[in-house]
Amino acid sequence: LIVSAFALLSIAYTYVVPSKYLSYASIIPPDNSSGGGGLSSFLQTLSGGLSIGGLGSDNKTLLLGDFIKSREVAKYISDTLKLENNPLYKDIEPEILYDMINKAIEIKVNRSGLIMLTAEASTSYFPNSDDMKKASKLSADIANFAISGLDHLSRSKSVSKAKRKRIYIERMLAEKKVLLDSIDNEIEKFQK
Repeated sequence: LIVSAFALLSIAYTYVVPSKYLSYASIIPPDNSSGGGGLSSFLQTLSGGLSIGGLGSDNKTLLLGDFIKSREVAKYISDTLKLENNPLYKDIEPEILYDMINKAIEIKVNRSGLIMLTAEASTSYFPNSDDMKKASKLSADIANFAISGLDHLSRSKSVSKAKRKRIYIERMLAEKKVLLDSIDNEIEKFQK
């Protein structure tokens, strides 16, 4: 009797308690030894061109893990997955939603520099099989889009940095052309 009551309670418990789903992904950082495109270059691009000298490769990898948990990546995940339409996240302020996304992502960096990402999603109480499927898909999507968001962040920072460089070069060319024209005029006056 006690065993059957315990079995009945444990079955009821599984139908009431939210189910949690974990998805795993890993990132191998770019090789430091490659010229121009290594992790240092990538991190320097993300930092807006600021020198981050003095950081060992372990610290650079940790920094990369921190970029994954940034607000920009959380916003990218939320916007891409349209989480404001998800019943679990409906009527939640965006900043709180970004914080919830960051709490759902766990980053671990091992000694070799491999970044391991774990994304968690859970159902509400009394989940049905459809809720469970949606939660498992959501955890996989959060993991995948966290990596995509890091790539998006990297590309947008690279583009904005390249744009700033282009604008600077164009401005310097215009200034030097004016300077050369004025020098050319002075030379003509001197020769007359």
